Amino acid sequence: GQLLMGALDGLYFIDKLDGTVEKLHPNTTLFLLPDGPHRFWAATGAGLYRHYLHGVASDRLAHDPDIPRSLIDNHINTLFRDASGCLWAGTRQGVSKWSPAKHKFMQFGHLTGKENSLSSHRVNALAADSSSVWIGTDGTGIDRYVLSERRCVHFSQSHTPGLPVR
Repeated sequence: GQLLMGALDGLYFIDKLDGTVEKLHPNTTLFLLPDGPHRFWAATGAGLYRHYLHGVASDRLAHDPDIPRSLIDNHINTLFRDASGCLWAGTRQGVSKWSPAKHKFMQFGHLTGKENSLSSHRVNALAADSSSVWIGTDGTGIDRYVLSERRCVHFSQSHTPGLPVR
């Protein structure tokens, strides 16, 4: 009986058998993603943490303005792992795709006037099918990032006439 719980004031590890509670970090934790039986990723307001459950120090991946291939923004709203093992982080400034093999981020953001960019900076949801990553944005609709073409297709009231909105 072990439980991980993300909260506004941090990330907690709870042992349900003996009742102990350990605070793993003090940062707002919005999303947890398992990464094997003994480690997991935590999406926080201060970057991306990889935690290990058995005494190994945590790793932190964060935005660094001096490193162009760092995380696009530290406030991460959602996480997703694709079939190749890459992590996709949806943030307040766009999407970062992290390749474990390269240990670098690829960034996708909104660029005014560029139809091929995201329709919004703020990303709240990520999902995938066999050919695309679907990106839920804040108020501007859904973007489909076509992996083979490395481009975005937008779905919204203004881009897709007749798209029902509920």
